[in-house]
Amino acid sequence: MLIHWLALLFLFLESGPQNYHIDWDDRQGLRRSLGLLYYGLPTVDADDCDMARCFSHDRRCGTSPDDFTIALYPPGAGLAIQGLDGAPVVPSKWWIDTRAALRASKYFVEDPEKACVLVPNFEHTLASNEMGTSLVIAQTLRSLPTWERYGGPGFNHLLFNKHDDVGVEYDPAYAMVAKVGWSTGHYRPAFDISLNPPCGKGRPGLKDAAGHVVPTWWANPDRKRENKYFLTFLGTMRNYPLRRAIAERFHDPDNGVIIQTSVEEQIGGKPSVEVEYLDTLFHTQFTLCPRGRALYSYRTTEAIAAGAIPVILGDGYAFPYNELIDWRSFAVILPESSWETMMDVLRSFTSEEIARMRRNMGIAYNKIFKNDSTLMDTTLDILRMNIYRQRGGGHYSFGQFKHVAAHPFGHPLYFSPEEHSAR
Repeated sequence: MLIHWLALLFLFLESGPQNYHIDWDDRQGLRRSLGLLYYGLPTVDADDCDMARCFSHDRRCGTSPDDFTIALYPPGAGLAIQGLDGAPVVPSKWWIDTRAALRASKYFVEDPEKACVLVPNFEHTLASNEMGTSLVIAQTLRSLPTWERYGGPGFNHLLFNKHDDVGVEYDPAYAMVAKVGWSTGHYRPAFDISLNPPCGKGRPGLKDAAGHVVPTWWANPDRKRENKYFLTFLGTMRNYPLRRAIAERFHDPDNGVIIQTSVEEQIGGKPSVEVEYLDTLFHTQFTLCPRGRALYSYRTTEAIAAGAIPVILGDGYAFPYNELIDWRSFAVILPESSWETMMDVLRSFTSEEIARMRRNMGIAYNKIFKNDSTLMDTTLDILRMNIYRQRGGGHYSFGQFKHVAAHPFGHPLYFSPEEHSAR
């Protein structure tokens, strides 16, 4: 009886008001839901996973980073899954793009039997989270013939996840997870990978509504930057109270500070101004990137593409690709509790420091954030580091990596000391 009520409660929470059309008297559906509830429960304690305990190095991984291979399983078009309402889970654009970039990697092999690491070949990212999808994903993972073949459930599997939750909403068992929005409390260093959030449609580097690619700042980085604004943020205020508090305190159009949600709403008694989103990105010194519903802000990636220095507030955020880049060399990172002194901090930067940070940002953009290919290269470089660092006892040299300069696992790997910001 207890599990019956737990199942109903879980389905109610999963469905939300938009899904009240579900026939709760459908006994077959209820039986399936009760069965799926089992798949929502964790099977193992994987909080302390690392490459020594939750990975099989005997699985066709070789002894060198150059031996690394990765495949989709099952091969081909992949599996189709359905939500609790029976409707097919449509693959998200993020998963389609991720899979395409993976296939284009030089480490990709078609035959899963020849791969060191396997990526489940179905929509498991939760990028568009239909009702009950997390349970169906967990069920599908456990049904894969390879899931428990290599030493434990999830061994040598890499999952991709793009959900606002700070952890993974389904049971990943012992699998590695490359995820957008990790918190430091859930992220397992040297095992998981923290990914950046993608830009939205019509943002720098992507196509607009007319099908034209919006140029990034880095398409012509040597031109003089003409900043009309000092600090900007255009976005919703309802996702997190900190956003509105900052807007009400600092929104000051007369002094180049634009922090607002729309042209119809006044902020802190001061009128909002009619501005164009891309204009605020390309003509500002700093772009405010406060956390919203998730620990991250999509504004961060967009700011980097536009050459605006990100000002990031998101306590407990596991920064993307932190194994390879020093975010403080091109971004301002502040504790949420210090938001009231934010303007003093920003105005204290010298022109030389700003120029150095923007140069570092250009390096990071071109080597990492430029496109799906560089993002996947970076993801797989970190994965290879994690795997072969363990094999080499922590002393392996990675000078042959495409991006990474020869460096004995120091931090950061992409920047030489003179490229660091003084801050």
